[in-house]
Amino acid sequence: MAHDLNNIISAIIDYTDLSLTSENLPQNNKSNLLQLQKVSRSACYFINNIGLISSRGIAARCMCMDPLISASLETIQKNFPPNIDMVISAPERLDKVNIEPTLLDLLLVQLCKNAVQAIENSNGVLHVKYERKTAGSEPALKVIGS
Repeated sequence: MAHDLNNIISAIIDYTDLSLTSENLPQNNKSNLLQLQKVSRSACYFINNIGLISSRGIAARCMCMDPLISASLETIQKNFPPNIDMVISAPERLDKVNIEPTLLDLLLVQLCKNAVQAIENSNGVLHVKYERKTAGSEPALKVIGS
């Protein structure tokens, strides 16, 4: 499935790249194509990671969440536009959970990317709060952009 999706995204990227080479391209069309190019490349990254996970299977293991979340958020923040800051609220220590680290990283990347895109053209702060929760309660991770 990931292979088929990757073929579709590759075609979108190729045709977008080809369209961007046009000399008489109106600025609004060029802007739209650049946005399509950016989103398509993100989708390709996401699909490739899904393919990687599915090819090796989900290998959840008991891990401490603190270093996983901290490392992911640190890497994500390095790719933020300069006009967006990140504020992280976290408990002292989270319990160990059974998790596939790559899936957690993908989830965090996607959540933060969506929030950043919502505030991208202005100054803003992305508030990331994670806390200890019991199964069946509210989501443990909330990403709020302002």
